[in-house]
Amino acid sequence: MNPGKIIFATAVASLFALAQSKAQFTFTIDFEEDLSSNPLLGGQEIDDEFLPLFKVGATNNGNGPDAAVLYDTDAVPGTGGDDATDLTNPYTGGNISSIDPGNLLIIQENSSFSGGLFTNPDDEADGGLLSFAFAPDLITGFGFDVFDIENNETNGFEVTVNGSILLDIAFYTGLTNPNGTLEFGNDTANRLNFVTADDLGVEFIETLDIELKGSGAIDNLKLSAVPEPSAVALLGLGLGSLFIRRRR
Repeated sequence: MNPGKIIFATAVASLFALAQSKAQFTFTIDFEEDLSSNPLLGGQEIDDEFLPLFKVGATNNGNGPDAAVLYDTDAVPGTGGDDATDLTNPYTGGNISSIDPGNLLIIQENSSFSGGLFTNPDDEADGGLLSFAFAPDLITGFGFDVFDIENNETNGFEVTVNGSILLDIAFYTGLTNPNGTLEFGNDTANRLNFVTADDLGVEFIETLDIELKGSGAIDNLKLSAVPEPSAVALLGLGLGSLFIRRRR
């Protein structure tokens, strides 16, 4: 049998064992590769690249497209990133100010498009909504990094879970995590505390909506899952790929 198929079959079998034991596993989506390990590019719109685990959508508060797009912080300005520097390192503050994040997820501000990519990725100054719709009965916790969230942007951001549970910037401000105290402002990078379904009084997290009040970006979407046996059967491809990647 093909060694890759053996590894994948072993991963899915391990996930079935996890499902039977109700054990949890945690993984991070860094927007550098899709679930099939295909590289993701600056200027690429992200929507179904992570199916069947989740789908991404965007709503633009300005005049730009309703598109969630990757901004490559390592690109030379004009070749995958615009001339702005507020999304690129070195960052001036925040609890992960030394991070080199690579791709960030933004709400695209302009419609410049060619060859399947937005040619001038730029975060929408008027903000908007980044939406994640997860597979049912799977996700039990989330966390993410935020970039260039400014205090003067009407409290920066709000997070809605399952359509009703609202967390705003005040929920995070003043909290600390292993990397230090959160510090919002222009050209900052912060890792937010991990929030569990238990924290919110729900069994699973079905939807996650991140409303940016102004310019900004997210990265490193950290998720925890307690897969039901039925979910492993339906989502074996996506879960197996993540399980293999997590163990590398």
